[in-house]
Amino acid sequence: LKAYDILRDCYIYSSIAYLQLNQHEQAISLLNEVIISDPERVQSLIIRSRAYEMQGRDEKALADLLAA
Repeated sequence: LKAYDILRDCYIYSSIAYLQLNQHEQAISLLNEVIISDPERVQSLIIRSRAYEMQGRDEKALADLLAA
Protein backbone atom coordinates (compact mmCIF):
# COMPACT_ATOMS: atom_id res chain seq x y z
CA LEU A 1 0.00 0.00 0.00
CA LYS A 2 1.06 3.52 -0.68
CA ALA A 3 0.71 6.41 1.73
CA TYR A 4 -2.18 7.96 -0.21
CA ASP A 5 -4.06 4.62 -0.16
CA ILE A 6 -3.74 4.53 3.61
CA LEU A 7 -4.88 8.14 3.89
CA ARG A 8 -7.95 7.44 1.74
CA ASP A 9 -8.81 4.44 3.92
CA CYS A 10 -8.47 6.63 7.02
CA TYR A 11 -10.84 9.16 5.46
CA ILE A 12 -13.38 6.44 4.69
CA TYR A 13 -13.26 5.00 8.22
CA SER A 14 -13.43 8.49 9.73
CA SER A 15 -16.47 9.29 7.60
CA ILE A 16 -18.22 6.19 8.95
CA ALA A 17 -17.52 7.40 12.49
CA TYR A 18 -18.89 10.84 11.62
CA LEU A 19 -22.08 9.24 10.29
CA GLN A 20 -22.52 7.35 13.54
CA LEU A 21 -22.22 10.68 15.36
CA ASN A 22 -24.79 12.25 12.98
CA GLN A 23 -22.14 14.63 11.66
CA HIS A 24 -23.14 14.19 8.04
CA GLU A 25 -21.41 17.22 6.56
CA GLN A 26 -18.04 16.19 8.00
CA ALA A 27 -18.50 12.70 6.57
CA ILE A 28 -19.44 14.07 3.15
CA SER A 29 -16.45 16.41 3.16
CA LEU A 30 -14.01 13.55 3.78
CA LEU A 31 -15.71 11.36 1.20
CA ASN A 32 -15.56 14.15 -1.36
CA GLU A 33 -11.77 14.17 -0.94
CA VAL A 34 -11.62 10.41 -1.49
CA ILE A 35 -13.87 10.57 -4.55
CA ILE A 36 -11.82 13.40 -6.08
CA SER A 37 -8.64 11.37 -5.74
CA ASP A 38 -10.20 8.03 -6.71
CA PRO A 39 -13.59 8.44 -8.45
CA GLU A 40 -13.98 4.70 -8.99
CA ARG A 41 -13.78 3.80 -5.32
CA VAL A 42 -17.27 2.34 -4.98
CA GLN A 43 -17.22 2.15 -1.19
CA SER A 44 -16.88 5.91 -0.81
CA LEU A 45 -19.79 6.55 -3.18
CA ILE A 46 -22.03 4.15 -1.26
CA ILE A 47 -21.14 5.68 2.10
CA ARG A 48 -21.64 9.22 0.78
CA SER A 49 -25.00 8.11 -0.61
CA ARG A 50 -25.98 7.01 2.90
CA ALA A 51 -24.89 10.37 4.31
CA TYR A 52 -27.01 12.19 1.75
CA GLU A 53 -29.95 9.92 2.54
CA MET A 54 -29.60 10.66 6.26
CA GLN A 55 -29.85 14.37 5.39
CA GLY A 56 -32.94 13.81 3.26
CA ARG A 57 -31.04 14.67 0.07
CA ASP A 58 -32.51 11.75 -1.83
CA GLU A 59 -31.60 12.88 -5.35
CA LYS A 60 -27.92 13.15 -4.45
CA ALA A 61 -28.09 9.81 -2.66
CA LEU A 62 -29.56 8.14 -5.73
CA ALA A 63 -26.97 9.75 -8.01
CA ASP A 64 -24.14 8.30 -5.91
CA LEU A 65 -25.73 4.87 -5.90
CA LEU A 66 -26.12 4.93 -9.66
CA ALA A 67 -22.49 6.05 -10.05
CA ALA A 68 -21.34 3.19 -7.82
